[in-house]
Amino acid sequence: MKTIEVLVSTECGTMGLPPQLLALAGKKLTWNANENNAFSLVAMVTSPPMYVGFSLADTWAHQRYFAAVDPLASHLSLRHEWIDLDPHQKTILADDWGMGFPLLYLMEALEIVHFAPTEYWIKSIELATGIKLAFKKEKQGPPKLPDFVGLDTAGRYHAIECKGTQKSRTALSSAIRRGIPQVENMRAHGALPPALHACFDSWLVAGLYVPTANKKSRPLLQIADPDFSSLTDLIDRAGGVRAVSKSIVFTALCQQLAAVGLRRLASILFSGKAQQGEVELVRTDAGLSEEARRLGFQRHADILVVDRDSQVFDPERPNIRARIRKVKSSFSAPASLVESLSETVQDNGIVNRQELDRVLGSLLNALPSVEPRSTPVQDGEDRPPTPWLSRDENGRSKLRSQFGIEIETTLETE
Repeated sequence: MKTIEVLVSTECGTMGLPPQLLALAGKKLTWNANENNAFSLVAMVTSPPMYVGFSLADTWAHQRYFAAVDPLASHLSLRHEWIDLDPHQKTILADDWGMGFPLLYLMEALEIVHFAPTEYWIKSIELATGIKLAFKKEKQGPPKLPDFVGLDTAGRYHAIECKGTQKSRTALSSAIRRGIPQVENMRAHGALPPALHACFDSWLVAGLYVPTANKKSRPLLQIADPDFSSLTDLIDRAGGVRAVSKSIVFTALCQQLAAVGLRRLASILFSGKAQQGEVELVRTDAGLSEEARRLGFQRHADILVVDRDSQVFDPERPNIRARIRKVKSSFSAPASLVESLSETVQDNGIVNRQELDRVLGSLLNALPSVEPRSTPVQDGEDRPPTPWLSRDENGRSKLRSQFGIEIETTLETE
């Protein structure tokens, strides 16, 4: 666990802040963050649901970054050796940490159930309906859309743009301000209807400053809300607010399948069709698909699990020979979920959308209900806790989603 100062900024206004964050505005807060679960969350939210054979998310984030954390500091910072690393690698780390830590904090603070990258969320709606949505889809700069749409336990939406930097707290504040136009693009004319806009609790820009070990400054997680006004008209053609909400859930599910290694299944489900020769990869036999077997998954009762090992250097250990420590990572998913999803892929490679909707409907009916809600949560009204499990016990970090898909990380003990 590492400490991070949290600042809910009021410099962009406070009218649109959800009550949970508004109550924290202007206060000095310290958050005890589980860095391993933040890295696992990066793996889940950056895994592409449509896999094409290469991705920056191919190497799981907690394996990339476990060794980058300074083990000697109680607060979050980078090891001294990071100072001399290539600037491009520093940029990638800052971007990834600027997603993982803010999203983990917001998941806990706002009781968020699902995160969907906005670009894939839109793509999911377009693939399901055949309708092109009138969004600007630039990859960077002011025309870019916010990074994520979140759905919380009260059925409320949150648009989130993430920022990260290693330069300074001032640089983080500047990045937060630059993120505001990107969130604002979701209110452009023709982008969203009043019915959908009414479901949004917040339009947030959230970022992280992480210092290196040689700096006296402390890490900062900053959140701002630009307080946007109402949006306009389109979602009816996409099937209504409920269909949009289902697209968030479906996108999150495909990403989580990809994050634990089941990339072909995720890609086929998300795109709606298999490439030649892929059907047999995802069909299950004796509880395992060929894709899962090749990855080393084993079935234990109703759980598919695979373990992967990596190493990390720990300068704290007095015994030099013991400074290389093993990190065991376990990736798992419910076998019945994977099997039912694979059965929606027909012999011709086309996903049976009606059967997929039935499976998703059964899955969601068995889970705590998250219905889209067009009215804000009132003061004093209880909001159900997030079903995400994020905890640390005896050196074992565990992150599990509402679907039961899980990444567990264990650092070798003495």
